[in-house]
Amino acid sequence: MKINALIYCGILMVCMGCKSYTTKYPYSLEDFRQELRGDLAKIIQSGVVGAPFKTENSEENYRISDLQKMFKSEQPLIRCFAFQGLIEKNSTNIRQLLLSSLDDTAVVSVYEGEWGVPRMYCSEYFIDKYVQQKNGKGNFKSVNQELLDPLIEKAPNLKNTLQAIAGIDTIAEKYYDRVRLIVNSAIANENTSNGANILTYDDDKVHVALYALSKFKKQKDISFIKENLRFNNPYYWEIIKNNPDSAYFSLVEEVYKQLKKANEISPKQLQIIFYGKRRNLIERFEDFLTAVAKFKNKKSAILLTDIINKELLPFNYYERNNFNSYKYTIYELLKENECKEYRPLINKLNEVYEPIYQKYKGSNKR
Repeated sequence: MKINALIYCGILMVCMGCKSYTTKYPYSLEDFRQELRGDLAKIIQSGVVGAPFKTENSEENYRISDLQKMFKSEQPLIRCFAFQGLIEKNSTNIRQLLLSSLDDTAVVSVYEGEWGVPRMYCSEYFIDKYVQQKNGKGNFKSVNQELLDPLIEKAPNLKNTLQAIAGIDTIAEKYYDRVRLIVNSAIANENTSNGANILTYDDDKVHVALYALSKFKKQKDISFIKENLRFNNPYYWEIIKNNPDSAYFSLVEEVYKQLKKANEISPKQLQIIFYGKRRNLIERFEDFLTAVAKFKNKKSAILLTDIINKELLPFNYYERNNFNSYKYTIYELLKENECKEYRPLINKLNEVYEPIYQKYKGSNKR
């Protein structure tokens, strides 16, 4: 009897789940206007949001009422198409629609041209499109602040939630406990996942989470953050640059040691430290230099002096004629983070680079 009762409850829960989905998304292709069905069928057949194909109808043929109905389609691709259409038509209730759909975790592939076809939840697609629209009208940080409460409350495990937290300069203490739980969940999911990620950008989630946690600047979190950082993820340097606590300096020193060791083997090895065999990611080295300069202490002064004196630069040996541009980058960082420890190196570079600095001062502040 107990087994039968459990089976019955399981079936009931599945049925309730199906009913909930069909209640929220009740419309099939046949429920839309006849003249629109051809285009909608092509969207479904393509299997991709935003796939380029010749349409039978212009944007004007899609009324706002059509798009609002399509946003309740049983087909996730149609829901994404509808949301994009409502944004383009400046629908007045777009924010309300977004907040009502944060639980839409159907996975879709999105055509992004040369950037590929990433996979994401429908809700992530909606948020991305909403933020893009708002960015065209105002400040990115204000959009993050606007969405923060509903995202943390209704969709704490979406990567967009972590990005919203990470995009705010100062975050209120009231969010700390929730953010810590989100970070723990992201790390636990990464450690227990098997095979490839379902979502394209999920492998970045832990570092976005750690960066969000670092915003609170709590001493007790530093060891935890260090233990879970992976070198050369973009957020690796952002965390250090925005939190130049002495506890992070060992991470900088480790990279510095790798540069020295690589230089002893061959100048060509320097580029491999930061980019493998790729040569177009120079900004990673600039992030490293920026992180060093932010510490403003004797140790960081020694590192920067050594980098200049020994030409510890991570690009191919036949490109080393670009070294002067890196000297200027270091000089610029020294001036932006000026302190008594940096004064000897500033004086050494002053004659050549001060005129350039005065000309371009403030144009590339890090």
